[in-house]
Amino acid sequence: MSIVVFCLGLLSLTGGVLAEIWEFGVDAPGSMVIDHREGDFSLFEKTKEIKLKVPRCYVMEYIRVAVHNPVSTPVVRYNKSLHIVSIAYKALQYSASSYMIIAKAARKPGCYKKIDLDLRYGEKHYL
Repeated sequence: MSIVVFCLGLLSLTGGVLAEIWEFGVDAPGSMVIDHREGDFSLFEKTKEIKLKVPRCYVMEYIRVAVHNPVSTPVVRYNKSLHIVSIAYKALQYSASSYMIIAKAARKPGCYKKIDLDLRYGEKHYL
Protein backbone atom coordinates (compact mmCIF):
# COMPACT_ATOMS: atom_id res chain seq x y z
CA MET A 1 0.00 0.00 0.00
CA SER A 2 2.79 2.43 0.85
CA ILE A 3 4.37 1.82 -2.57
CA VAL A 4 1.12 2.80 -4.30
CA VAL A 5 0.86 5.98 -2.23
CA PHE A 6 4.50 6.79 -3.00
CA CYS A 7 3.98 6.26 -6.76
CA LEU A 8 0.84 8.41 -6.78
CA GLY A 9 2.61 11.13 -4.82
CA LEU A 10 5.58 11.03 -7.18
CA LEU A 11 3.27 11.20 -10.20
CA SER A 12 1.46 14.24 -8.81
CA LEU A 13 4.73 16.02 -8.02
CA THR A 14 6.37 15.40 -11.39
CA GLY A 15 3.22 16.05 -13.42
CA GLY A 16 3.69 19.83 -13.28
CA VAL A 17 7.41 19.68 -13.98
CA LEU A 18 7.83 17.10 -16.74
CA ALA A 19 6.50 17.70 -20.21
CA GLU A 20 6.35 15.90 -23.52
CA ILE A 21 8.23 17.91 -26.17
CA TRP A 22 7.60 18.01 -29.93
CA GLU A 23 9.92 19.92 -32.26
CA PHE A 24 9.23 20.82 -35.87
CA GLY A 25 11.99 22.26 -38.07
CA VAL A 26 15.50 23.33 -37.10
CA ASP A 27 16.36 25.82 -34.36
CA ALA A 28 18.76 27.97 -36.40
CA PRO A 29 21.07 30.39 -34.54
CA GLY A 30 19.86 33.47 -36.48
CA SER A 31 16.15 32.89 -35.95
CA MET A 32 14.07 34.91 -33.51
CA VAL A 33 10.95 34.18 -31.47
CA ILE A 34 7.91 35.52 -33.32
CA ASP A 35 5.09 33.86 -31.37
CA HIS A 36 4.68 32.39 -27.90
CA ARG A 37 1.44 30.77 -26.80
CA GLU A 38 0.30 29.10 -23.59
CA GLY A 39 -3.01 27.50 -22.80
CA ASP A 40 -4.94 24.81 -20.99
CA PHE A 41 -7.12 21.84 -21.84
CA SER A 42 -10.15 21.33 -19.62
CA LEU A 43 -11.01 17.85 -18.41
CA PHE A 44 -13.31 17.00 -21.33
CA GLU A 45 -11.62 19.02 -24.09
CA LYS A 46 -10.14 16.84 -26.84
CA THR A 47 -8.69 19.05 -29.59
CA LYS A 48 -7.19 22.50 -29.99
CA GLU A 49 -5.90 24.19 -33.12
CA ILE A 50 -3.58 27.11 -32.50
CA LYS A 51 -2.88 29.49 -35.42
CA LEU A 52 0.61 30.97 -35.19
CA LYS A 53 1.25 34.57 -36.23
CA VAL A 54 3.98 34.92 -38.86
CA PRO A 55 4.94 38.53 -39.65
CA ARG A 56 5.48 39.74 -43.18
CA CYS A 57 9.00 39.06 -44.51
CA TYR A 58 9.60 36.12 -42.14
CA VAL A 59 9.83 32.38 -42.78
CA MET A 60 8.90 29.93 -40.04
CA GLU A 61 11.86 27.72 -39.13
CA TYR A 62 11.22 26.09 -35.76
CA ILE A 63 8.26 25.24 -33.54
CA ARG A 64 8.57 23.75 -30.05
CA VAL A 65 5.45 22.37 -28.38
CA ALA A 66 5.53 21.30 -24.72
CA VAL A 67 2.49 19.54 -23.26
CA HIS A 68 2.21 19.01 -19.50
CA ASN A 69 0.03 15.98 -18.80
CA PRO A 70 1.15 13.22 -16.42
CA VAL A 71 -1.66 10.84 -17.45
CA SER A 72 -1.85 10.73 -21.26
CA THR A 73 0.08 11.79 -24.34
CA PRO A 74 -1.67 13.71 -27.14
CA VAL A 75 -1.03 13.65 -30.87
CA VAL A 76 0.68 16.90 -31.92
CA ARG A 77 0.90 18.01 -35.55
CA TYR A 78 2.08 21.11 -37.37
CA ASN A 79 0.54 22.27 -40.65
CA LYS A 80 3.40 24.08 -42.38
CA SER A 81 1.34 25.81 -45.06
CA LEU A 82 -1.32 27.21 -42.67
CA HIS A 83 0.98 27.66 -39.62
CA ILE A 84 -1.41 25.75 -37.36
CA VAL A 85 -0.41 23.53 -34.43
CA SER A 86 -3.03 20.92 -33.55
CA ILE A 87 -3.05 19.08 -30.23
CA ALA A 88 -5.51 16.19 -30.00
CA TYR A 89 -6.31 13.57 -27.38
CA LYS A 90 -7.90 10.22 -28.18
CA ALA A 91 -11.48 9.31 -27.29
CA LEU A 92 -10.90 7.85 -23.81
CA GLN A 93 -8.14 10.20 -22.67
CA TYR A 94 -9.80 12.40 -20.02
CA SER A 95 -7.37 14.58 -18.10
CA ALA A 96 -6.61 18.27 -17.76
CA SER A 97 -3.36 19.50 -19.30
CA SER A 98 -1.51 22.61 -20.37
CA TYR A 99 0.63 23.49 -23.37
CA MET A 100 3.28 26.00 -24.39
CA ILE A 101 4.28 26.78 -27.98
CA ILE A 102 7.35 28.72 -29.07
CA ALA A 103 7.68 29.63 -32.76
CA LYS A 104 10.88 30.97 -34.31
CA ALA A 105 11.39 32.44 -37.76
CA ALA A 106 14.09 33.99 -39.91
CA ARG A 107 13.87 37.12 -41.99
CA LYS A 108 13.57 36.64 -45.76
CA PRO A 109 16.63 38.12 -47.47
CA GLY A 110 15.84 41.26 -49.47
CA CYS A 111 12.18 41.35 -48.51
CA TYR A 112 12.28 44.75 -46.80
CA LYS A 113 14.07 46.31 -49.78
CA LYS A 114 11.30 45.06 -52.08
CA ILE A 115 8.63 46.54 -49.77
CA ASP A 116 10.50 49.86 -49.69
CA LEU A 117 10.61 49.91 -53.50
CA ASP A 118 6.92 49.03 -53.74
CA LEU A 119 6.08 51.88 -51.35
CA ARG A 120 8.61 54.20 -53.08
CA TYR A 121 10.56 54.99 -49.90
CA GLY A 122 13.83 55.11 -51.81
CA GLU A 123 12.78 57.96 -54.12
CA LYS A 124 13.48 61.63 -53.51
CA HIS A 125 10.49 63.88 -53.14
CA TYR A 126 10.58 67.64 -53.77
CA LEU A 127 8.20 70.20 -52.37
